[in-house]
Amino acid sequence: VRTYLYDADANQIKLIDEMPLLKDAGRFSKVEPVFIPARDGLEIPAFLSRPKARQGPTPLVILIHGGPIVRSYAGYSRFRLFLNDRGYSVLDVNYRGSWGYGRKFAFAAKGEVSRKMHGDIVDARAWAIENGITTHDKVGVFGGSWGGLQVLTAMTDTPDLFAAGVAVNGVSDLS
Repeated sequence: VRTYLYDADANQIKLIDEMPLLKDAGRFSKVEPVFIPARDGLEIPAFLSRPKARQGPTPLVILIHGGPIVRSYAGYSRFRLFLNDRGYSVLDVNYRGSWGYGRKFAFAAKGEVSRKMHGDIVDARAWAIENGITTHDKVGVFGGSWGGLQVLTAMTDTPDLFAAGVAVNGVSDLS
């Protein structure tokens, strides 16, 4: 974000303010959009960021957003940067039910809590391993609210797939 002052009399533009993070932007990890094939053929959009100074497989944290009717974006995320700076790759998954990818994608989650929605996270893990981003024993999941429910599902239904899980204020009772 930059703020400019336009002087109409002199027909000049002058930079008067700049977001401090822009000065350090070159040292931040890039965020790239990826599309992960789900087991039923649905394409799952996600954002991948990797530590800048590391090559080859790294530990991976799969971020699971709350909602479910919200979505993750590729923009600035201090949490993603924090993890990248400490050597972790981050895969921010917009599982089925996330909004902003069309009605069909949003409603693909109907009746699929802890089923296909969880399958999207498992498929994202498999994709990351197949693409050399991480290894099978270095994948964790992190989520809050609805994402916390998905973390609890991951840790109870498929505990052998995830090395760690952090559920922040996760929904644990749907009744």
